Amino acid sequence: MLTTLAIGADDCAVGKVVGVKRTIKGQPNILAVKGEDFGSGGKDKEVPADALDGDLNTKYYNQARSGTQRAGVYTGLVVTLKDGPKVVTGIQFGTANDVPGRDPVKITIEGSNDAKALEAGTSTFTLLYEGGSGVEIDPGRNKWGKEVNFPNNKAYASYRVLVAGLRDETGKDAEVNSTQYSEIKFITGTPATGSSATSKSASTPPDSVPSPAAVVSTTPSSRKEVYLTVQRASRVKMGWGKAGDNLNVNGNALCIGKQVFGKGIGLNANSEIIFKLEPDVRWVTFHAGIDSDLTDSGALRVNVYVDGQVIYESSTMRFGEDPIYVSREIKKKDARELRIEVVVAPDGTGKDLLDFGNLRFSKSTTEPTRDAAAAVKE
Repeated sequence: MLTTLAIGADDCAVGKVVGVKRTIKGQPNILAVKGEDFGSGGKDKEVPADALDGDLNTKYYNQARSGTQRAGVYTGLVVTLKDGPKVVTGIQFGTANDVPGRDPVKITIEGSNDAKALEAGTSTFTLLYEGGSGVEIDPGRNKWGKEVNFPNNKAYASYRVLVAGLRDETGKDAEVNSTQYSEIKFITGTPATGSSATSKSASTPPDSVPSPAAVVSTTPSSRKEVYLTVQRASRVKMGWGKAGDNLNVNGNALCIGKQVFGKGIGLNANSEIIFKLEPDVRWVTFHAGIDSDLTDSGALRVNVYVDGQVIYESSTMRFGEDPIYVSREIKKKDARELRIEVVVAPDGTGKDLLDFGNLRFSKSTTEPTRDAAAAVKE
């Protein structure tokens, strides 16, 4: 039997809620900033809690942008239930007061039992649903949309709801500069026989809480592959700032063109990063390109060396281009180190954020399958 889980501000079911931005399913939280991404000029208005107060006349407004996506896409909230884990099997959205084009019509819903679910960098979420929000047909302003149900048999203490698409995707309406919604209502219980979600749902999650590697779509296909991190590097030399682990140098998502990567390294120019090579490493693969944070021109090149010998030299990469994919065999026997170098192209402008998505070593004797599982293209 389905029941509505009350999560109004005056109800003890709600514990805490945070807003997020530049966050996609299975990937780490990036917390939204009050007064910058939401909060109506820094005031306590149009904040995440306003979507959980039981009032259709208030709203949560988030204008954060993720690369070239529409403002508001890949934003959302994470809420922890004060009374402990509950089995949520449905959701219902309420529309805001104006600008229908800002309505979220595509969403994802995830659950977590991680005590740090509301913190930046947490990625231990299990996908429960991906699809329509129930307001695909506009119900009007300050109105409830249709309930959306999905299969789930596990109780989670925290739930993350993310916006994956807006009603207006044309980019022609200047007022569609954010996403907004007045309410989110969670529904508990078991859907009646024959009931279904309004769009595709994720398969029922396992009974155990997954590790971060299990929920991030960049999980290696075998133990012969390892994704590289800044911590694994033997040396990092940066032109400025700090190299990013699974984030760009600015601390935001790795976003190249319209693709977002959950794993990888963010560098700048001129910079280099060096990794020690185990004897049986045979391949290095990655996606590379200029990060969408720039919102301006930029021209960079990448060179890859094994023990000082060039194994790859890129052509010039420019802002706005899709990432290039690189797969190179390490043919030298007893090779000791691999060095990646980022340099400004001859006609570059000094705009120099460059991302390496899904940077990995492989011990496979044959070329590994192209790994683009973490790339999300709207």
